[in-house]
Amino acid sequence: EGSDQHDSQEFAAYLLDCLHEDLNRVRGRKPLVTFPDLTAQVLREKGEERAAAECWNLYLQRDKSIIVDLFQGQLRSQITCSRCGCMSTKFDSFMYLSLPVVDHTGMPLGTLGECLREFAKEEQLRGDDRWHCPQCS
Repeated sequence: EGSDQHDSQEFAAYLLDCLHEDLNRVRGRKPLVTFPDLTAQVLREKGEERAAAECWNLYLQRDKSIIVDLFQGQLRSQITCSRCGCMSTKFDSFMYLSLPVVDHTGMPLGTLGECLREFAKEEQLRGDDRWHCPQCS
């Protein structure tokens, strides 16, 4: 039963990806786009909204379709070094969010809002997931 849901999610992802590729308004050779890690200073100078808009516009240089317009969004990730306080912010596009349906203790989450809060909550990165700070690494 669980694999049926997984298969239908994979099919939906495949279908949306095919539609996006066929309907992409960016034709020909697509420019190579790199998305910057933004420091706290850059965010202060530009403002978070402007920085997010610039990253989104970079994304649209390669991917621009009705599928992007209707189904994609932008996610902000922010990492702060626990030793020196150096902060890095990144804006990434997404089409799907894999939301948790249980919290870290295994208790079920009852509402979409609770699932979104659990998804977006702050976490400590440890071990292999640890961030390698450019300031103090």
